[in-house]
Amino acid sequence: ILFGKFKMRTFPGVLVTLCIGAVFSYYALSGQNEGFAILWIVLVPLISPLFISFKLGLALSIYFLLFVITIFYTPLAPYLREHIDGFNIYYTDGVEFSRRFPALYAASFFISLFLTGQRLYYFNKSEENSLFDHLTGLKNRRFYSDYLSSIEKSPLNRDLTVISIDMNNLKELNDEKGHDVGDQAIIKISLAITKVFESYTKEYFRTGGDEFQIFMVDKTSKVDEMINELRDELSSAEIKDVTLTVACGYIRSRDSMNSNIHELISIAENNMYRDKSQYKETHDINGRVRRYRDF
Repeated sequence: ILFGKFKMRTFPGVLVTLCIGAVFSYYALSGQNEGFAILWIVLVPLISPLFISFKLGLALSIYFLLFVITIFYTPLAPYLREHIDGFNIYYTDGVEFSRRFPALYAASFFISLFLTGQRLYYFNKSEENSLFDHLTGLKNRRFYSDYLSSIEKSPLNRDLTVISIDMNNLKELNDEKGHDVGDQAIIKISLAITKVFESYTKEYFRTGGDEFQIFMVDKTSKVDEMINELRDELSSAEIKDVTLTVACGYIRSRDSMNSNIHELISIAENNMYRDKSQYKETHDINGRVRRYRDF
């Protein structure tokens, strides 16, 4: 439990690492506990990456790997036998221990590398899954929140454009055609957003059920063209005889110089809701223009 708390604090972790290195080295060289003290070193690669940190644990494991090789396989070994009485205990049964222990430690070291590598892989995979939407593969709301936090830490780019996108009539589509069809519609919209915007920005997020936010540096004022391209892309993506459409709104940072990022998002969303309201006045659930008697 104590070591577990050190993982998140660099200085205590380094301090613990140095203490373990010093204490284990001393007891190993002096042959303490009738020579069994050195066997504790075998546990270092297996335990230290888990309870201290991966980097510090790996550094400690490499240190002891070099330590073991040095005291048994270099010219220093005869010197240690001659000047440190306790060290001779490793040779009481001949040189078999000096041959076997480094191999034992090396096995422990490489097993630890494998297990820690597996642990890091699944941890990173889990972390990645927590940042991306499972339905569309787009960055999710958690990633979106982290992105906004990073923007808040630096001056706002005056060429930043915030785009809010919302699918039209998702609730009606779910009620009439089923939620599976609604999910298919969201996936198609996500694919269209990726196709249109990925060459301009990587910062597009699914922030809610049918809500998307895009952030891009637009120095050429092409945002209107891209929105039209998105709508053209969706116009050929019918599902169950329903034409997919989206409401869009955006704001350029330079057009609202005194606004922070959250205020820009609010303005973009208001523009999007205005676009959605106008659409619903003139189109039915299937995306067709209402006739006069439908009003």
